[in-house]
Amino acid sequence: MMSDEKKLSINLIGGLHTIVTCVRCDVHDFVRFMSKPTLSVWNSSTYHEALRLTIIAVLTTLFTVTTVLAFTFVFDRDSIGNDVMFSGMYNQFGGAAGLLFVNGLVGPVFEEFIFRNALVPFCASRILISSSLLFFFGYFGNPVAIPLYIFVFIGFTAQDLSNRIRIRMMRFWEKHFPGIFILITLWFVVGHYSTAMLRDFDWLDAGIIALGFFHRLMVSMLAGYLRVKTGTMWAPIVVHSAPNMVLAGLFLLLRG
Repeated sequence: MMSDEKKLSINLIGGLHTIVTCVRCDVHDFVRFMSKPTLSVWNSSTYHEALRLTIIAVLTTLFTVTTVLAFTFVFDRDSIGNDVMFSGMYNQFGGAAGLLFVNGLVGPVFEEFIFRNALVPFCASRILISSSLLFFFGYFGNPVAIPLYIFVFIGFTAQDLSNRIRIRMMRFWEKHFPGIFILITLWFVVGHYSTAMLRDFDWLDAGIIALGFFHRLMVSMLAGYLRVKTGTMWAPIVVHSAPNMVLAGLFLLLRG
Protein backbone atom coordinates (compact mmCIF):
# COMPACT_ATOMS: atom_id res chain seq x y z
CA MET A 1 0.00 0.00 0.00
CA MET A 2 1.31 3.43 -0.98
CA SER A 3 2.41 5.62 1.92
CA ASP A 4 1.03 9.10 2.50
CA GLU A 5 4.47 10.63 1.86
CA LYS A 6 4.70 8.96 -1.53
CA LYS A 7 1.19 10.05 -2.46
CA LEU A 8 2.06 13.62 -1.48
CA SER A 9 5.24 13.49 -3.57
CA ILE A 10 3.34 12.19 -6.59
CA ASN A 11 0.68 14.89 -6.20
CA LEU A 12 3.33 17.60 -5.89
CA ILE A 13 5.18 16.36 -8.96
CA GLY A 14 1.91 16.16 -10.90
CA GLY A 15 0.92 19.65 -9.83
CA LEU A 16 4.33 21.06 -10.73
CA HIS A 17 4.17 19.39 -14.14
CA THR A 18 0.74 20.94 -14.76
CA ILE A 19 2.00 24.40 -13.81
CA VAL A 20 5.06 24.08 -16.05
CA THR A 21 2.89 22.91 -18.94
CA CYS A 22 0.47 25.83 -18.51
CA VAL A 23 3.30 28.35 -18.30
CA ARG A 24 4.98 26.90 -21.37
CA CYS A 25 1.73 27.15 -23.34
CA ASP A 26 1.17 30.72 -22.11
CA VAL A 27 4.69 31.75 -23.15
CA HIS A 28 4.17 30.13 -26.56
CA ASP A 29 0.87 32.00 -27.04
CA PHE A 30 2.51 35.28 -26.01
CA VAL A 31 5.42 34.85 -28.45
CA ARG A 32 3.03 33.91 -31.25
CA PHE A 33 0.87 36.94 -30.52
CA MET A 34 3.86 39.31 -30.44
CA SER A 35 5.08 37.98 -33.78
CA LYS A 36 1.82 39.28 -35.26
CA PRO A 37 -0.57 41.08 -32.88
CA THR A 38 -4.16 40.34 -33.78
CA LEU A 39 -7.63 41.06 -32.46
CA SER A 40 -8.69 37.48 -33.15
CA VAL A 41 -7.79 36.60 -29.53
CA TRP A 42 -9.74 39.56 -28.13
CA ASN A 43 -11.29 38.72 -24.73
CA SER A 44 -10.68 35.01 -25.27
CA SER A 45 -9.56 34.07 -21.75
CA THR A 46 -11.61 33.06 -18.74
CA TYR A 47 -11.24 34.82 -15.39
CA HIS A 48 -8.93 32.12 -14.03
CA GLU A 49 -6.81 32.20 -17.20
CA ALA A 50 -6.60 35.98 -16.95
CA LEU A 51 -5.51 35.69 -13.32
CA ARG A 52 -2.84 33.12 -14.20
CA LEU A 53 -1.54 35.20 -17.10
CA THR A 54 -1.42 38.29 -14.89
CA ILE A 55 0.58 36.49 -12.21
CA ILE A 56 3.08 35.20 -14.78
CA ALA A 57 3.39 38.69 -16.29
CA VAL A 58 3.90 40.29 -12.86
CA LEU A 59 6.66 37.80 -12.00
CA THR A 60 8.30 38.53 -15.36
CA THR A 61 8.27 42.30 -14.87
CA LEU A 62 9.54 41.92 -11.29
CA PHE A 63 12.44 39.89 -12.66
CA THR A 64 13.31 42.52 -15.28
CA VAL A 65 13.05 45.43 -12.84
CA THR A 66 15.19 43.49 -10.35
CA THR A 67 17.83 43.09 -13.05
CA VAL A 68 17.85 46.84 -13.62
CA LEU A 69 18.04 47.55 -9.88
CA ALA A 70 20.81 44.99 -9.33
CA PHE A 71 22.94 46.60 -12.05
CA THR A 72 22.24 50.07 -10.72
CA PHE A 73 22.82 49.00 -7.11
CA VAL A 74 26.25 47.56 -7.93
CA PHE A 75 27.54 50.38 -10.10
CA ASP A 76 25.61 53.47 -9.02
CA ARG A 77 23.84 52.78 -5.73
CA ASP A 78 23.49 56.45 -4.73
CA SER A 79 21.40 57.24 -7.80
CA ILE A 80 18.54 55.04 -6.51
CA GLY A 81 18.08 56.90 -3.24
CA ASN A 82 18.59 60.29 -4.90
CA ASP A 83 16.33 59.81 -7.90
CA VAL A 84 15.06 63.22 -8.97
CA MET A 85 11.60 62.04 -10.04
CA PHE A 86 10.93 60.03 -6.88
CA SER A 87 12.32 62.82 -4.69
CA GLY A 88 9.98 65.31 -6.33
CA MET A 89 6.98 63.02 -5.89
CA TYR A 90 7.96 62.30 -2.28
CA ASN A 91 8.00 66.01 -1.46
CA GLN A 92 4.96 66.90 -3.53
CA PHE A 93 2.59 64.18 -2.35
CA GLY A 94 3.29 64.13 1.37
CA GLY A 95 5.95 61.50 1.91
CA ALA A 96 6.13 57.73 1.56
CA ALA A 97 2.38 56.99 1.45
CA GLY A 98 1.78 59.62 -1.21
CA LEU A 99 4.69 58.39 -3.31
CA LEU A 100 3.54 54.76 -3.20
CA PHE A 101 -0.06 55.72 -3.94
CA VAL A 102 0.75 57.99 -6.89
CA ASN A 103 3.59 55.97 -8.42
CA GLY A 104 2.13 52.57 -7.65
CA LEU A 105 -1.54 53.14 -8.43
CA VAL A 106 -2.54 56.52 -9.86
CA GLY A 107 0.28 56.64 -12.44
CA PRO A 108 -0.28 53.11 -13.78
CA VAL A 109 -4.06 53.62 -13.97
CA PHE A 110 -3.73 56.84 -15.94
CA GLU A 111 -0.99 55.53 -18.23
CA GLU A 112 -2.76 52.26 -18.97
CA PHE A 113 -5.95 54.11 -19.91
CA ILE A 114 -3.85 56.35 -22.15
CA PHE A 115 -1.86 53.66 -23.90
CA ARG A 116 -3.84 50.43 -23.63
CA ASN A 117 -7.48 51.49 -23.44
CA ALA A 118 -7.81 51.77 -27.22
CA LEU A 119 -6.29 48.33 -27.93
CA VAL A 120 -9.72 46.93 -28.70
CA PRO A 121 -11.85 46.45 -31.80
CA PHE A 122 -12.27 49.97 -33.20
CA CYS A 123 -14.12 52.17 -30.71
CA ALA A 124 -14.15 55.94 -31.14
CA SER A 125 -15.22 56.59 -27.54
CA ARG A 126 -12.23 54.68 -26.15
CA ILE A 127 -9.90 56.65 -28.39
CA LEU A 128 -11.45 59.85 -27.05
CA ILE A 129 -10.93 58.69 -23.46
CA SER A 130 -7.28 57.92 -24.14
CA SER A 131 -6.85 61.26 -25.89
CA SER A 132 -8.45 63.22 -23.05
CA LEU A 133 -6.26 61.52 -20.46
CA LEU A 134 -3.21 62.17 -22.60
CA PHE A 135 -3.77 65.92 -22.49
CA PHE A 136 -4.73 65.86 -18.81
CA PHE A 137 -1.65 63.85 -17.89
CA GLY A 138 0.69 66.23 -19.63
CA TYR A 139 2.02 64.23 -22.55
CA PHE A 140 0.93 66.94 -25.00
CA GLY A 141 4.36 68.59 -24.74
CA ASN A 142 6.21 65.41 -25.64
CA PRO A 143 7.05 64.77 -29.33
CA VAL A 144 6.07 61.12 -28.93
CA ALA A 145 2.48 62.30 -28.44
CA ILE A 146 2.20 63.05 -32.17
CA PRO A 147 0.69 59.63 -33.06
CA LEU A 148 -2.10 60.15 -30.54
CA TYR A 149 -2.95 63.50 -32.12
CA ILE A 150 -3.99 61.40 -35.11
CA PHE A 151 -6.11 59.22 -32.81
CA VAL A 152 -7.71 62.37 -31.39
CA PHE A 153 -8.73 63.44 -34.87
CA ILE A 154 -10.09 59.97 -35.67
CA GLY A 155 -11.95 59.81 -32.38
CA PHE A 156 -13.69 63.16 -32.76
CA THR A 157 -14.57 62.74 -36.43
CA ALA A 158 -15.76 59.15 -36.01
CA GLN A 159 -18.58 60.31 -33.73
CA ASP A 160 -20.41 61.82 -36.69
CA LEU A 161 -19.46 59.37 -39.41
CA SER A 162 -21.99 57.36 -41.33
CA ASN A 163 -22.25 53.64 -40.66
CA ARG A 164 -20.64 52.90 -44.01
CA ILE A 165 -17.52 54.92 -43.21
CA ARG A 166 -17.46 53.63 -39.65
CA ILE A 167 -17.40 50.04 -40.94
CA ARG A 168 -14.50 50.94 -43.21
CA MET A 169 -12.61 52.39 -40.28
CA MET A 170 -13.29 49.28 -38.23
CA ARG A 171 -11.88 47.14 -41.03
CA PHE A 172 -8.89 49.44 -41.36
CA TRP A 173 -8.28 49.24 -37.60
CA GLU A 174 -8.43 45.45 -37.64
CA LYS A 175 -6.25 45.13 -40.74
CA HIS A 176 -3.54 47.44 -39.40
CA PHE A 177 -3.84 46.41 -35.76
CA PRO A 178 -0.36 44.79 -35.71
CA GLY A 179 1.21 48.13 -36.63
CA ILE A 180 -1.04 50.02 -34.19
CA PHE A 181 -0.12 47.63 -31.38
CA ILE A 182 3.62 47.90 -32.06
CA LEU A 183 3.38 51.70 -32.32
CA ILE A 184 1.62 52.02 -28.96
CA THR A 185 3.98 49.49 -27.35
CA LEU A 186 7.09 51.42 -28.42
CA TRP A 187 5.44 54.75 -27.77
CA PHE A 188 4.90 53.80 -24.13
CA VAL A 189 8.61 52.99 -23.78
CA VAL A 190 9.93 56.09 -25.52
CA GLY A 191 7.47 58.28 -23.64
CA HIS A 192 9.28 57.46 -20.40
CA TYR A 193 12.49 59.03 -21.62
CA SER A 194 13.36 62.69 -22.06
CA THR A 195 16.12 64.50 -23.88
CA ALA A 196 17.56 65.49 -20.48
CA MET A 197 17.98 61.81 -19.56
CA LEU A 198 19.84 61.08 -22.79
CA ARG A 199 22.15 64.09 -22.60
CA ASP A 200 25.71 63.87 -21.25
CA PHE A 201 25.62 60.23 -20.17
CA ASP A 202 28.59 57.88 -19.91
CA TRP A 203 28.81 54.16 -20.65
CA LEU A 204 27.47 53.30 -17.20
CA ASP A 205 24.40 55.42 -17.81
CA ALA A 206 24.04 53.80 -21.22
CA GLY A 207 23.91 50.36 -19.57
CA ILE A 208 21.27 51.48 -17.08
CA ILE A 209 19.23 53.14 -19.82
CA ALA A 210 19.45 50.02 -22.01
CA LEU A 211 18.30 47.74 -19.18
CA GLY A 212 15.55 50.22 -18.31
CA PHE A 213 14.46 50.24 -21.95
CA PHE A 214 14.26 46.44 -21.96
CA HIS A 215 12.24 46.43 -18.73
CA ARG A 216 9.76 49.03 -19.99
CA LEU A 217 9.46 47.16 -23.29
CA MET A 218 8.56 43.96 -21.43
CA VAL A 219 5.99 45.83 -19.31
CA SER A 220 4.49 47.41 -22.42
CA MET A 221 4.34 44.16 -24.40
CA LEU A 222 2.87 42.17 -21.53
CA ALA A 223 0.33 44.87 -20.63
CA GLY A 224 -0.76 45.17 -24.26
CA TYR A 225 -1.05 41.40 -24.63
CA LEU A 226 -3.12 41.12 -21.46
CA ARG A 227 -5.36 43.99 -22.59
CA VAL A 228 -6.19 42.13 -25.78
CA LYS A 229 -6.21 38.59 -24.41
CA THR A 230 -8.29 39.25 -21.28
CA GLY A 231 -10.36 42.19 -22.54
CA THR A 232 -9.89 43.89 -19.16
CA MET A 233 -8.03 46.92 -17.86
CA TRP A 234 -7.22 45.56 -14.40
CA ALA A 235 -4.70 43.02 -15.74
CA PRO A 236 -2.38 45.54 -17.48
CA ILE A 237 -2.75 47.95 -14.54
CA VAL A 238 -1.56 45.27 -12.09
CA VAL A 239 1.39 44.37 -14.34
CA HIS A 240 2.33 48.05 -14.59
CA SER A 241 1.83 48.77 -10.91
CA ALA A 242 3.92 45.92 -9.44
CA PRO A 243 7.39 47.04 -10.62
CA ASN A 244 6.51 50.67 -9.91
CA MET A 245 5.84 49.76 -6.28
CA VAL A 246 9.18 47.94 -6.08
CA LEU A 247 11.05 50.93 -7.49
CA ALA A 248 9.34 53.36 -5.14
CA GLY A 249 9.88 51.05 -2.16
CA LEU A 250 13.60 50.72 -2.84
CA PHE A 251 13.90 54.47 -3.22
CA LEU A 252 12.33 54.91 0.22
CA LEU A 253 14.78 52.41 1.72
CA LEU A 254 17.85 54.06 0.23
CA ARG A 255 16.84 57.73 0.09
CA GLY A 256 19.53 60.03 1.43
